[in-house]
Amino acid sequence: MGFDNYPSLTGTIVNFDGQDFDFRSILQITEHNQVLVTVYDIAPDVVNQIREEDYCCACVKLDNGDYFSLFDVQVKGESYSIFPDHLPIKGTTTLLARYAIRGSNSFSANDTFAKFSAEITDGYELFGLCPYDVGPLIMDMFHRNPIHIPFNNPSIVSNISLGKITFAAYPHPSFSKDALSFGFQHQIMIDLNAPISPREFSKVLGPLTDFMSILCGEFVRINRLNLIVDTGEGRNDVYDFIGYCNYPRPNLKLLQGNGFDTTGYLRTAIFKISDFSDISAALELWLNNLCKQDFLLAHESYGRILMDEDVGIVTQNRFLAAMQLVEGYVSAFHSDDSTIAEFKLQKDRIISQLQDDVDKTLVEQNLVPSGFTFRRAVELFLWEGISIFDPSKIISKTQWKAKYGSLITKIVDMRNLYTHSSNLLQLKLDIHDCTRIASICKDLYRANMLRKMGLSDEQIKLRFSHSRAFVSYLETVFDIKLDFRDSLPKFDKDMWYFSDSEKVTR
Repeated sequence: MGFDNYPSLTGTIVNFDGQDFDFRSILQITEHNQVLVTVYDIAPDVVNQIREEDYCCACVKLDNGDYFSLFDVQVKGESYSIFPDHLPIKGTTTLLARYAIRGSNSFSANDTFAKFSAEITDGYELFGLCPYDVGPLIMDMFHRNPIHIPFNNPSIVSNISLGKITFAAYPHPSFSKDALSFGFQHQIMIDLNAPISPREFSKVLGPLTDFMSILCGEFVRINRLNLIVDTGEGRNDVYDFIGYCNYPRPNLKLLQGNGFDTTGYLRTAIFKISDFSDISAALELWLNNLCKQDFLLAHESYGRILMDEDVGIVTQNRFLAAMQLVEGYVSAFHSDDSTIAEFKLQKDRIISQLQDDVDKTLVEQNLVPSGFTFRRAVELFLWEGISIFDPSKIISKTQWKAKYGSLITKIVDMRNLYTHSSNLLQLKLDIHDCTRIASICKDLYRANMLRKMGLSDEQIKLRFSHSRAFVSYLETVFDIKLDFRDSLPKFDKDMWYFSDSEKVTR
């Protein structure tokens, strides 16, 4: 899609990094939600000034009176015409801004914001909030009896160290020539204790969408972000923040259907904010763990698996990402294990004996558990996750290791084969086996984290029992049959008939 598909806005650049200017310009928002500005009659020294700035900001005043405050401006291209010597050189320059704020006022790089409103991928599904009380009225609608549909605006409020976060859903009725439809809207309202600048938005808002990705096992994006500014006159001004998300994702892939199940069945596999009895404690635990370097590395590996799944890539890189996820997770949560604790103790001892900072950094970043210690990490990770779904609950750790010892050996050998390119090891798992193991490690990671954040084993089993891939892989890899569970939570019951498919399998 070219830039011609996007409307152009005309205006004047009135400011570059605090210096006043007056350059006519045309502004466009690109397909990747970046702002492209064509500037006319600009002098070369101004362009060079923009290039030399580490974080250049600018302001465009549109002809309609609105402002575009531009952040992280870079020179994309320039051209100059040759004039007689007595005339100054001027030309046309194209600028690209990573972020922009549109509204009735302008802002600089030092301005900060504390209140936000965000719309995310299938937000009302992830919140587990239904603004229509239609559950008791289904049969009346089927029989064309008179009905009354109550509207409400349900919300869940979380108070954490960052501030107050409100998850809300709203009714959105719409009319057409021959139809009346009831849609859904949602918002995350964020009120931070400490205001932040646009440079810091991703550090604060990113962990919230990362939390949502644990709930659904897919990427979740902030598709729309608004900044709310108190004017001091008893009202708030709302500004559009452009560029936070370059690739909006309005819908979850899961809910787009598999050609077999109804939407009602599929959405039951998605964990909801409303599943948590204490969402504040869950979010606080999540944010605190993201501060741990080991856990952050594990979660980044989780993101690599999601990326491969999102674009449909099937390679051994997904398996290796799963192994890095296992290592990071166990290092973060099982540091009290004797084997891992001993490794960390010896690593710290080696680092303390080094004099050169470069050597210390090299050892810190590259000396990681391997061999027997990695096997121990796999055992701990799988034991923790499988114990949620294993119906027996009576098998000891010794029996469990004996039962799955051969599988664990294959996993460890495959990881060492691809990591170290050892010619002493043989290929013991094919690409399909590796993909299944990567997928189930991804879901066990989700299950382990959800359990830590307060969900019961029964809640976790209920949701995962509606994921056909997980149920299949659990039986294929671990010989554990997870039974289908039909005791649906309230949101899933209310939403059962909101479906994109009329084919019912359950």
